[in-house]
Amino acid sequence: MRSRRPSMTRTRALLVLLMQRYQRFDYWLTLLEIHKLAYLLQQQGGKKSPG
Repeated sequence: MRSRRPSMTRTRALLVLLMQRYQRFDYWLTLLEIHKLAYLLQQQGGKKSPG
């Protein structure tokens, strides 16, 4: 049984894009950095997606 694929919201897509760009500079992308990127997106007006 497969689980349903989560919908790709604009905010999630932006977070994925930021993570890809962050890795271009060979930075370590840990959970802390992902949280920081999500926080910055939220501060810039991105809606916090549920779940």
